[in-house]
Amino acid sequence: MKKVIISLLIFFIVCCSNKKESFNSVNSIRLDKLSKRIKLSNYVESISLIPLEHTDKLIGKIDKFIVTKENFIILDTYTSKAIFIFSKLGKIKKVISKIGKGPGEYVMPINCFFDEKKQKLYVLDLTLRKVIEYNINGEFISEFKIPFGSFSFTKTLNGNFLFSAGTFTDQNKGFEFLTTDSLGNSLNKSFKLAVAFTNLNIGNNKEIYFQKDSIFVVPKFANTIFRFINGSLEPILKLDFGRYKIPVNFFKEDESKNKKISKLMNSEFVYSLSNFSATENYFIFTIFSEKHNHLFFINRKTNDYTSGYIIIDDIKYLGFPQTFVAYENLIYGAFDNWQILDLKKVMPKSIFPDKLKNVNYLSNPVIAIYKLKDEK
Repeated sequence: MKKVIISLLIFFIVCCSNKKESFNSVNSIRLDKLSKRIKLSNYVESISLIPLEHTDKLIGKIDKFIVTKENFIILDTYTSKAIFIFSKLGKIKKVISKIGKGPGEYVMPINCFFDEKKQKLYVLDLTLRKVIEYNINGEFISEFKIPFGSFSFTKTLNGNFLFSAGTFTDQNKGFEFLTTDSLGNSLNKSFKLAVAFTNLNIGNNKEIYFQKDSIFVVPKFANTIFRFINGSLEPILKLDFGRYKIPVNFFKEDESKNKKISKLMNSEFVYSLSNFSATENYFIFTIFSEKHNHLFFINRKTNDYTSGYIIIDDIKYLGFPQTFVAYENLIYGAFDNWQILDLKKVMPKSIFPDKLKNVNYLSNPVIAIYKLKDEK
């Protein structure tokens, strides 16, 4: 019976191992073997669960998940168009909902960033092309316009901003990133990453990741991960997908984006690198290949890696969430209410977590905190 339950509760991931190789001083890892199963207990020491308190506005989808020392911050771009601030105990502290076209208001809050030192929240409006600054209580402070469309941004350590500024006309040439000062004035410094077209990262527009005072950039049309250091983008990790690399002539010139998506989803080739996170010892992210999400753990010191799409969660029997971030060497994941309810249908009451028994279709997400075995 237990084996049946575990198989029913499998979510994603799994293990394969490899050793490091060099690539002109940039770490290069060949990812041409995708495995299937792994026990979560091999990598995770413990899991804590925190259901988020009910709010009048419900969280439809987590489009940005930020963890700070004191708070969980969730952006729901399309359903509620609001930013939710919860305490680390899951209690709601503030819901910021300022839909409109006036000062301090937004139409399409596509991304957000929290300055933990200054306790300021910045919201990027895709439609109105502006960045809005609020304090932790959601009170409007200031805003500035940007002369380009952007899905992703971050505040840099010196107080400036780094934005993704869209692709070139020719998708084979790369991706562009721009910097501005704190008022939105261009610093006349752009980064055009002219990289080979090796994978098509469809569906993920959050290319910039702020993690523990480090800024990582994962372009949509590249298989290289960069770090923003001293005003420059430096490559730190090159992923060689081997036989899973999209062939150069895979797409026809007259094919629509929807046709390309359909072809990729029915192929074995790799695309959609997302959920990039970094702890002291690991780079963690997901890719999509062979109709599965594959989660990767890459050891930052040795380049050994584990990967796969099936996880047997033999700790809490919940699996592994699709949305996760790293903070202070812990992994924070978010489970939607429907995921918990689906598990509740097949999980014996004797092992279903007590903290989740009151979850219903009107509940907000549940936060799972994963303590890795080899992290401090």
